[in-house]
Amino acid sequence: MSMDLQSDFQYLARYLNDFASQQEFQQQEIRIGPMHFALYVDPHSADFEIHKSFFTGTDNQSTAHQAPFRLYVMQTTSEQEQTVLLPFLTQPVPGLQALSGHAGVRQFVFRDSAHQILKVVDLENRVGLLAYAKPALVPPWELNSPFQEFIQLHAMERDCLLYHGACLIPPSRPEHGVLITGPGGSGKSSLTAYALSQGWKTTGDDHVLLDFRYEVLRSWAVYRNFKLHPNSPAVENLPDVNVWKVDPLTGKWIILDAADCEGGNFVECASVHSVWAISLRSSNTGQVQNSARSPGHLLQRNPYVYTSMSTIQQIPYRVDTVLKRLKQLLQRVPLRTHFIDSGVSGMARTLDEMSAHSS
Repeated sequence: MSMDLQSDFQYLARYLNDFASQQEFQQQEIRIGPMHFALYVDPHSADFEIHKSFFTGTDNQSTAHQAPFRLYVMQTTSEQEQTVLLPFLTQPVPGLQALSGHAGVRQFVFRDSAHQILKVVDLENRVGLLAYAKPALVPPWELNSPFQEFIQLHAMERDCLLYHGACLIPPSRPEHGVLITGPGGSGKSSLTAYALSQGWKTTGDDHVLLDFRYEVLRSWAVYRNFKLHPNSPAVENLPDVNVWKVDPLTGKWIILDAADCEGGNFVECASVHSVWAISLRSSNTGQVQNSARSPGHLLQRNPYVYTSMSTIQQIPYRVDTVLKRLKQLLQRVPLRTHFIDSGVSGMARTLDEMSAHSS
């Protein structure tokens, strides 16, 4: 990276701090395991309600004396695009291959021209920026599971990993978390929703923060929403569903939930004692799909790749470090493969098996 661009990062950090104060950005403190973030949202972006997606943890020894990593959300102006943001919009930035390894890189720029979004991650100055030109173009994943790249890149410096998976805690063994993994469509969200209706708790249905600093692996809550398709068999068992919004791409409900201490289903942290790689059986034949491209086929052939695939696909940065963490995961907790039969009865049997293995 050129010295000019490094100075641009420093200038941007100072500019955002001053601009947020002048424009009265909304501020929200966010604590996720060993990480402490301060979220600043400009008045034009308030309707996104990004802060609601986060599970806000409590002060702990890791974050009590830590300066927060500042995350800014703002709609850009033409003047900003021609001045302070111009180097990040025009200069060449490292490609995916460069960002997949080389842990020495600590400043990143991501440009999404289709959605007119600019993302800047500056680990050196502890600043992140999500800037957009038009609200209507901001895709739902940037709002419902926000700042994934920022959290992941920061997490890997804290011996943690943002993992694409769910974590369920059985009522019989509240100290025994079960990590659920699988790509989109494998049944994680439906199983999580059904489990919650049966008295289980969770640290997340789609992303959790795995913390490798302890003798027993921990899972921290990152977001406090879960996603569920209205046609899911789990819907009939959910009382008083609080649908926050509907994902326009998938039709899934985005459901907000609260912390366990507030009468909700989310817990801040759970220990992880097993990993379950799951997939759905075909509802028509009751058999595993044998297509070479089907998740079930991959789960049968290579469950270790199956547990890693979607985390790397979603955030393909510093893959070398991600693979190292995933190897540690499978060295520390046992891996089980499981196919969920269709309907509520299939989910009930799956939970029964998980409870039995947690005993």
